[in-house]
Amino acid sequence: QSQPDQLTPQPNLGPITSGPRPPNAPPARVPREQVGGMPIYGQGEVNPMDVAGAGYGNATASIESGGRYNTQGPVTRTGDRAYGKHQVMGANVPAFTRDATGTAATPQQFLANPDLQENTFNTKFAEYINRYGSPEAAARAWFAGEGGMNDPNRRDQLGTTVGQYGQRFAQAAGVPQGGQAP
Repeated sequence: QSQPDQLTPQPNLGPITSGPRPPNAPPARVPREQVGGMPIYGQGEVNPMDVAGAGYGNATASIESGGRYNTQGPVTRTGDRAYGKHQVMGANVPAFTRDATGTAATPQQFLANPDLQENTFNTKFAEYINRYGSPEAAARAWFAGEGGMNDPNRRDQLGTTVGQYGQRFAQAAGVPQGGQAP
């Protein structure tokens, strides 16, 4: 058992690959050191195990899929669709799974593997919390992408706005609703 002030190796979150960063976004908080390819997180930094223990995945899944791992979202105007319990867009599946595990998966492999879905969500959501400072801001980035997370009126094809999603997540997760991400 590590002491609270010790640094603990965690799974490698890999490079940020989710698209362009907003122009006014601060640099991402990334681990400062690595041991054997595993990042070391400092005190106060969120890692994937923190996300798993906090119930953020269940809060997101309650909005996205009702907790069903085999859910496929409707096909979007671009021809893509979301997959799994946390509804990862098919175009993001290879990069997100590579960041979480070191190996890219196809949307079909992702859909068939609940453990991969959980690991991928926990890894990416921890990255977003560290970058944007709160679980609610991370949820908005999860829903709308980093470029759309601060537009509360932006809607998905089902009509849900970024603002509504943030409110629903905050209520389901029992966390405060925040304002704009830094």
